[in-house]
Amino acid sequence: MHAERWVRKVGKDGLAEFGLDVPSITVSVTHKKKEGDKEETKTFAIKIGNKSRVDKDKGGYYAIEEGTDLVFVLAASLEKTLEDAEFRDRQVLKFEPKDVKEMKVWILSKDGVETRDPLFEREGETSWKVKSGLGKIILDTRRVDELIDKFSDLKCVRYLTVKMPAPKDYNLEGDKVPLKIEFVMKDTKDKEGKEVKAATHWITIGAPQEKDGPYYGTCSTMPGMIFLVPANVVKSLLDANTAYFSKN
Repeated sequence: MHAERWVRKVGKDGLAEFGLDVPSITVSVTHKKKEGDKEETKTFAIKIGNKSRVDKDKGGYYAIEEGTDLVFVLAASLEKTLEDAEFRDRQVLKFEPKDVKEMKVWILSKDGVETRDPLFEREGETSWKVKSGLGKIILDTRRVDELIDKFSDLKCVRYLTVKMPAPKDYNLEGDKVPLKIEFVMKDTKDKEGKEVKAATHWITIGAPQEKDGPYYGTCSTMPGMIFLVPANVVKSLLDANTAYFSKN
């Protein structure tokens, strides 16, 4: 890590000007150094605040090392790397594609009308049929399998600190949710041979975080959590709407 530019020295009262009184990101690194029988531990902490207002800083961010008084500018690329860092398991959905017996889709049209179809039902081991919806569209069953495969092993970009209920502009609640999918699994049997009702996995996709960026999401296996879904998982479906499943 290095400074793109040194700004100036500030006291505690001057930190607010740079957003460093309440930093958006704080990174701490503890370093151990051993010399002979002695071991010294030292912690370095970097606080990152507001985006620089100076054009030549190219979107860099103000930062300061804890315990010092010299503000510097950190490269925008490094700030994004730190912001997007995710040390938790990013797996948000995990199931066997072959065990899905039905897939229900709620998708918002370009006119803002929610479509509660189509509903796909497995036909045999390798094919699908449309139980309802799609009208005269000729189903491309490969598209159904493709979508199920994408979500059966879904990893998020990262988790957000904000939790459900979501802010309104996330579009994760209400009647303008862009996309919701339910995967109904096959019935199973317990150790005594009794039927166990099939589990259902669902995921809700909201608005994009930014243009061409990941989408806000929440799902059945992460109650209350909000995370970012990679754009390449859902964008083609959202753009095409139900035509995504068509051979035409």
